[in-house]
Amino acid sequence: MHWYLGIEIGGTKGIIMINHCTGQLRPEHDMTIYRDGKWSHIDLKNSDWVDGFIGSTRNYIDAIMGNAPALLSADQGREILKCSLAIRKSNRLHRVVYLDEMDALVPSIYARYAKIKKAGKIPGSQGLLDRIGLFGSTDKYASQAEKLTEELPGRFNADLAAGWTIKVGLDFSTSGGKNIQYYLTVDNNQINLVKGPFPDSADLVIATSAGTWAAILLKKKKLEMAFLQGKLQLKGRAEDGLKLKSLLNI
Repeated sequence: MHWYLGIEIGGTKGIIMINHCTGQLRPEHDMTIYRDGKWSHIDLKNSDWVDGFIGSTRNYIDAIMGNAPALLSADQGREILKCSLAIRKSNRLHRVVYLDEMDALVPSIYARYAKIKKAGKIPGSQGLLDRIGLFGSTDKYASQAEKLTEELPGRFNADLAAGWTIKVGLDFSTSGGKNIQYYLTVDNNQINLVKGPFPDSADLVIATSAGTWAAILLKKKKLEMAFLQGKLQLKGRAEDGLKLKSLLNI
């Protein structure tokens, strides 16, 4: 008895069928794609997944030796891994898993919000979601961003910073198209804040709009929610962002 292994991927825009993972045991094309109401077929020179292991290993060695560029960048590799982990998570939890939730600080909250948004059931009344800053414009707070930022040293909890050192870049966009930048450093029990460009060597960069940042500092919006909504970006370790949040009582 012959056994057969193939892969079928179904999505909202079509279907991909990989037919020859274990050799030419069936007569179909190597890959079949259904999209926009049409079927198309692809045949490859080497379609067995063994060839994939061989090819990727050879390319890995060649790239390390400097004889060839890597077929995948680090970012592409990370996206593939994220997709694989999302599939495993979906199978384990028996629910839809959104790829962006894999990068979220609180995946369950992100998934809940994404599900509500997709269903079009976002309420218009003022409630808990409004109070944590899920809806509504923060532009009205933008004019306070610089003043509130320059008050951050007064919020600093030196006791929590003992033995910790970090360089932080703050980058806020304005409706006028310009960016406001600050360079904040923490060195053990000391904090220093300077208005102006920050170095490329910053350990953590926080980028958002001036209005969103001011709303966070005024406690009109949760930092975590701004991050989940994509209105605030962290470049660096999320753990450092959470520690800084505690040190500055944000």
